[in-house]
Amino acid sequence: MVTPLLISRLALLAAPFLVVGCAGGAGDREASSGVLVIAIDALRADHMGLHGYDRDTTPVLDGFAAGAVTFADTWSAAPRDLPAHLGLLTGTDPNLARRFYHTERGTPEGSRFAVPFAMPHVAVSFLGAGYETAAFLDSPSLQPVTGIGAGFQVFEPMGEIAPGPVGNLAGRDVGIEGVSRRFLAWVNGREGDSDWFAYLDVADLERTWRHRDPAWDGFFEVRPELDLVPPVSNDPEAFFAQPRSRWLGGAVSLGDYEARYDGRLRRLDGRLGTLFEELRRADLWEGTTVCIVGSYGLQFGEAGLILDHGLF
Repeated sequence: MVTPLLISRLALLAAPFLVVGCAGGAGDREASSGVLVIAIDALRADHMGLHGYDRDTTPVLDGFAAGAVTFADTWSAAPRDLPAHLGLLTGTDPNLARRFYHTERGTPEGSRFAVPFAMPHVAVSFLGAGYETAAFLDSPSLQPVTGIGAGFQVFEPMGEIAPGPVGNLAGRDVGIEGVSRRFLAWVNGREGDSDWFAYLDVADLERTWRHRDPAWDGFFEVRPELDLVPPVSNDPEAFFAQPRSRWLGGAVSLGDYEARYDGRLRRLDGRLGTLFEELRRADLWEGTTVCIVGSYGLQFGEAGLILDHGLF
């Protein structure tokens, strides 16, 4: 599945990211520098303006891309959140972390994966190079028990189910606003001038089907050519049918779902712009390498699946 990758500034990034350039040796730096990776769940590359989409869904990201290095021919490692993020953070096939004796349907995703100690991990590489490391996550599957947190000195899972050591974060700590707030509190509260690496998971687009937002759900007009009402299935992975978990109720057309997704993408784009402005106000923008990547996408029926992303 094609996924967008945008990188701004110049830095030498550890696997799995591409080498864009080198900002100089550690001894040459007068101030600390940062690497910020923002991984957006369920982000479709072809619904972004910079990739030619006909709706104005991503004006902030389009402007960001104009001054950044962009990669169009990039692919997600898996069609689900946990293995997709494992691929991003380890640079390896997520099947290497798969526990195949936990593959029965209904098993929690977190129990299906365990990252072996021998696997590479981008946070371990940064930590070994002297960077402070932190992860602020927004998907319930990204939990410490999977081993995905290796190398992160601060690892905050989705707040509503966070385990004891990181506390029970409030509901306002989820979504792009919550993830941004938690990250900014950390990066602004650091002591000393050490370089830093932060990984943000943003799951706003995944929540499109479970939480209504009238201001954005109707932001774009419905395409009349998508006036197709898909059937509803009880199976979470259904071909040519809508998974019940993503059914909006009633006779909702595929065009309604697409317009709702595009409106939420426009909302998310604006909130990313707010995060960028906060980094500028904190005098962190110029010294930060910002990488934006789609962790995986979703379908509107192109390959048979409607609003789902397959089996893994």
